[in-house]
Amino acid sequence: MNATSDASRMVTPVKSRSVTSKSRCDGEFSLACSTRALRAEVDRAMEANEEILMDNNNKFMEELQQEQEAFVLELQALAEQAAEFKQFSDVDGVESRQAQVIQTQESLDAAKERGKLINSREALFGWPVTQYDQIRQVQKDLQPYVDLWTTAYEFMSALPIWLDGSFIELDPQQVEDQVTGWSRTLKKLRIGFEDGKLSHPLSVCENMLQRLANFETKLPIVTR
Repeated sequence: MNATSDASRMVTPVKSRSVTSKSRCDGEFSLACSTRALRAEVDRAMEANEEILMDNNNKFMEELQQEQEAFVLELQALAEQAAEFKQFSDVDGVESRQAQVIQTQESLDAAKERGKLINSREALFGWPVTQYDQIRQVQKDLQPYVDLWTTAYEFMSALPIWLDGSFIELDPQQVEDQVTGWSRTLKKLRIGFEDGKLSHPLSVCENMLQRLANFETKLPIVTR
């Protein structure tokens, strides 16, 4: 009887160790499975994110290409708008012409900045950077008309004040300096218009020079 009892005591611990070992294995297996499942889930999430990034990247590139095409058309329209000033000779509409030429100039300035923005996006995607030399050329071509119509507008705006306003409020030196500056600008423009055979702006230039010359005969009276 004692032998049986001793045997029983010997067997029991063996069963306990077996159960504990099995439980540990099950736990480790479950942890390994969970880890693999989590890794697979992370991999799927990363793949999904990569697809989203790729789709967004393709979308942005497509939008940039559309913006480039639209910008080229916009530049063509601005070039045509600037070229129209070659045909204007209506001195009576000097105020509206001056406003129009300034608006065109401002549109070109804005186009220049937009071109820089497009270039920065092109560089971001590793594309060749587009050279928008046309903007600088149109700005250069437009400048004589900016000078012409601005000078004409300033003179025509000042003339009634000088002739009909109070002489006491006039600064004789300032009046003389302005007249001299406008005459110098118009004479310089006249040479360019003659060389370019641009008859319409040339007629505006000569008209303004004649008006200035007529005013200069009154200058001693106005500034005395």
